[in-house]
Amino acid sequence: MGLFGGFIKNHGTKEAIDAAFDGNEIIYGFGHTIDFLYRVSPRVVYNAGKLRLALEGEYTMAAIGQNHNLKWQPETLTEVGNCRILTSIGYYF
Repeated sequence: MGLFGGFIKNHGTKEAIDAAFDGNEIIYGFGHTIDFLYRVSPRVVYNAGKLRLALEGEYTMAAIGQNHNLKWQPETLTEVGNCRILTSIGYYF
């Protein structure tokens, strides 16, 4: 048995960055629209001799913003969740 959990938060920049942009620039990046994200993932493993069966559930939720404030923190948040179930069968010889 096991449990994984994690949380991450976007705190933006230390100082406002509006003076560096005139509004026509395109900002490239991965995940800059995510305000916070968390994941909970419990698992169960059963060993029977050389056979191993495992089952894991995973729930991930992210709050995604549509625009940013002056310190580049996402605003107008929409929460999006995802649920997955993973299985594993292993035979060790």
